[in-house]
Amino acid sequence: MNNTATNNLKTLVQAELIKRGFKAKLIQFEVCPKYNIVRLQSEDFQTTPVIFEKLNITHFNGGISKETIIVDDYDIELEVTNVWIAVHVAFTHTDGGFNSTKLFDVRAVIDENDEVVSIHYI
Repeated sequence: MNNTATNNLKTLVQAELIKRGFKAKLIQFEVCPKYNIVRLQSEDFQTTPVIFEKLNITHFNGGISKETIIVDDYDIELEVTNVWIAVHVAFTHTDGGFNSTKLFDVRAVIDENDEVVSIHYI
């Protein structure tokens, strides 16, 4: 994935977070080829009333894989990149404990031109 595909995916994930009421800006969104994952992190945010020391959006799990898809109707093969990101909200308790809960999964397909051709939020 190049920078354009990464930025497009970041924009789509940020828009989904806003739709779900999370307005914290994503400050890290990068592909980690060593681990085949996408790392994401938002700025810290708070609730009213304050019930946690801090909250942020982060990734918990996911993966990146390459695949060849055969389109029978057109008799062509496409090289695509499959991206899966488990988007979580993480919270730090006032006593120092830490936990998170999953908000949604992102499943995206990026074509050989680094365009996001399919994205699903589960």
